Amino acid sequence: METLQERTETYREWKKQLKRHYRKFAGFAKEAYRYEDVEDVHQARVHCRKLLTLLKLLDPDDREELRVPLRRAFKALGKVRDSDVLIADFVQRKEDAPDGDTAEMLKRYLKLLRDRRLRYVAKLEKRLRPALRGKFRRRWDDYLNGALQEQAAAVDATAQLRRLEAKLEAKQAELRELAAQPDTSGLDLAETLHEARLIVKEIRYVTSEADFALKPLPGGALSFLPVKPLQEELGALNDSRVRLARWQDANPEALGIDPDVYRRMTDRLRGEMERRIREVSLANLDERD
Repeated sequence: METLQERTETYREWKKQLKRHYRKFAGFAKEAYRYEDVEDVHQARVHCRKLLTLLKLLDPDDREELRVPLRRAFKALGKVRDSDVLIADFVQRKEDAPDGDTAEMLKRYLKLLRDRRLRYVAKLEKRLRPALRGKFRRRWDDYLNGALQEQAAAVDATAQLRRLEAKLEAKQAELRELAAQPDTSGLDLAETLHEARLIVKEIRYVTSEADFALKPLPGGALSFLPVKPLQEELGALNDSRVRLARWQDANPEALGIDPDVYRRMTDRLRGEMERRIREVSLANLDERD
């Protein structure tokens, strides 16, 4: 059982982490809607996700109603960030295009992506403001100095981490069942692996941002899973999944090009995604060191 001094120290650690990530989120977010540096969007989103992870541990039912404006901000930042990543990828593909028809097609597709990104950026300030303005900040400060103390004393972060690990193992079993079915498509597998990726990312943030509240396993590790390499593998796969899905949102008529040229690019993107699926080691976790 924790002593009063230990409870006080634990509360201070939670408060320090929450204050740090909110300060960073708010700072990057204010720069993000000016949209002068794509890294501001990325960093605002990272710290927003870390805040959401910590608050989910402390207040699973969101009784303090702090997560809703942060989730909306996270979603808006994600749309811009995904657009940034897609545009950078297709700019490189245009430069490496094997022929003029492909280069012209990608030039037109990039215009579609940039126009879409402009719409997302235009909405960014409106989506971020509720998590930055004075009303939210007052509630935030009240939470840090009030309800957080009780939540910090009550939370069992280790138990929640073990539940996340069990959830990932269940997703692993689901993947094996899907892979065994002959009619399972690459997109079906990629979507399930995307769901696994979100769990892996949550596990990683719990172990990195709430390590002070976790009981280590024998040997000192906080999780029995190889979280960082899994996250990298699944992140690369997710990029290929999103790339294919967004490409298929367009069509030859919208791009004004030969359907055969469009089909070749579709096949190339699908092949890249399927190769990423084969490279993911999630289905072989038991064989990893």
